[in-house]
Amino acid sequence: MEADPRGFESADPTGSPASPARAADGSKIVFASVRDGDLEIYTVDPDGGNVLRQTAHEGAAALAPHFHPDGKRIIFASDRRDPASRDFDRYPIGVDGTGPECVTTHPDLDGFPMFSHDGRQLVFESNRRGHRPGETNVLIADWAGSPGSHP
Repeated sequence: MEADPRGFESADPTGSPASPARAADGSKIVFASVRDGDLEIYTVDPDGGNVLRQTAHEGAAALAPHFHPDGKRIIFASDRRDPASRDFDRYPIGVDGTGPECVTTHPDLDGFPMFSHDGRQLVFESNRRGHRPGETNVLIADWAGSPGSHP
């Protein structure tokens, strides 16, 4: 698959698309954007058509989306529990935006999640275990549950 920057550019001409990730089968791209005023998660077809907003939480940020390898779920980071903080947690949702569920509640940053190719592990950055305030580490965690146990 060759990159066609025109497609993604036309999908979000006003919202500064960020953190794009492609579904394993290549059928969708997920990205973060401020096109509707808040930093939210969207999906789009590779040709730039069918742009759909997947999150809606005014005043909070949703960023760093990534598809689960099964193509049925997206995980992203958000500060929706406390938008005034830097406390980002991880939220999986269905590809239709349903079922957001906070799967971390650590009081520090747990952001930029990405699934392993088999979907059994999640790698993410976190301020946990830092030796200094704000120090970021890369952590790997097993993704608990069977397919479908999280949205």
